[in-house]
Amino acid sequence: ILTSYNIVRLEMAAMAKEHKVEPLRISFLNALYLIQDEFIWASGRSPGAVPNALKMLRENGKRLILPNKRKRKAYPRAVLKRPAKYPTRTREKKATRS
Repeated sequence: ILTSYNIVRLEMAAMAKEHKVEPLRISFLNALYLIQDEFIWASGRSPGAVPNALKMLRENGKRLILPNKRKRKAYPRAVLKRPAKYPTRTREKKATRS
């Protein structure tokens, strides 16, 4: 399993280098599915066609690029006060004694 992970990450790095983006901007799961599919198809091809298939795989990596991450807001998130489940009874202020 670890070898498969490293192979996918290596191909992701090659795709990122070819498309001039950071490797973290490439979807791991989509790259994994694309590489698995390519290995299934490669089993029926001649061994001489595999390098050309890998080149096509890297070119198809353009569709795996994720959009830029959004920046956080400059202000912290506000936590809204939850309304009470039941209405509460409050005492009315009495007038001062005279």
